[in-house]
Amino acid sequence: MKSLIDAEKIYFYIAKNNLSKNKFAKLCKISVATLNSVLNGCSNTKVSTLFKICRVLDLHIKDLVI
Repeated sequence: MKSLIDAEKIYFYIAKNNLSKNKFAKLCKISVATLNSVLNGCSNTKVSTLFKICRVLDLHIKDLVI
């Protein structure tokens, strides 16, 4: 099953801001394991996790969900 999250937007933000996954996860207040699950297309990502990521990306959740 294909992921419903646009991981490319997350990767772009991380690269653009010269961040490590660890630093980005800290900014989002999530674990690195959770971030990796999102980036790898885990299908049981919590909505609250997506909101935390969107807050850091300064995106609306609809812009992150495909």
